[in-house]
Amino acid sequence: MWFAFASACALLVVRETASGCNKISEWPGISFFDWFLDPLYLFYSLCVSFMPGAGVAWCLAQLGWTVPGVPLVSLFFLFPVVLLSTLEKDSPLAVFSWPVVRSVWTAWQGWAGFFVATVALFVAAGNVLLAVRPGGDFWVVMVASPVFIIVWFIYFRLLGRLAWYCAEHGEAEADADAGESPDEESLDEEDPAEAE
Repeated sequence: MWFAFASACALLVVRETASGCNKISEWPGISFFDWFLDPLYLFYSLCVSFMPGAGVAWCLAQLGWTVPGVPLVSLFFLFPVVLLSTLEKDSPLAVFSWPVVRSVWTAWQGWAGFFVATVALFVAAGNVLLAVRPGGDFWVVMVASPVFIIVWFIYFRLLGRLAWYCAEHGEAEADADAGESPDEESLDEEDPAEAE
């Protein structure tokens, strides 16, 4: 139940932030049927992002190499792409979206900034937990709970900002790479009034 409601809140943060909103005005209500599909977006995105790394780890294990961190690396890099693809397609099962994948190189500065900020966020959260660890398991649990929630919301806020950045900059750079800007296209079109 926590994951279901937290998923609905996380997707709301992503959608509102991607739309340019700086403040969330309405959070999901108690009516479960208004947001019962939202957990599927996160669940399928997590599974699809985790599986390639798990497959690589399994293949390496067959060769006698143990690399436990491969699935987490796969999850770290693929999850944003997969989740934004599902949101762009408006379907939890549509895990691939060409505009989102294309934005990885048309708006690479945004993606690079997102991953750097995410690493800094995780490192900061890890250092907080390590700082309270000498106090015992009780303090670790007491601190870990609010830290996890804070990291959860900041991560999806960053993901929403990434989606906003890609929408603002990705298409313009893609048009520039194609050799024609949107303004040049409008100039090339003949004005109907002038044609008369």
